[in-house]
Amino acid sequence: RERVKMAGFAGLGRVLDAGCGYGQWAAALAEVNDHVEAVDVHDRMVEIAREVTAWWGSGARVSVSKAALPD
Repeated sequence: RERVKMAGFAGLGRVLDAGCGYGQWAAALAEVNDHVEAVDVHDRMVEIAREVTAWWGSGARVSVSKAALPD
């Protein structure tokens, strides 16, 4: 969370985490923003990101889906 704040990604409302991987940044972003749209092209990463954000307690503020840019 502190790294997210230091990078200037706090208080932005809705945030996109493209290529979210394991979802750790999506979870941290959700702590300091209203909602995070997290996407990854790999099915397994999407599954893991959903588990990580739910475990972190930020699942309600994070939507994780499979997508490739520019989708």
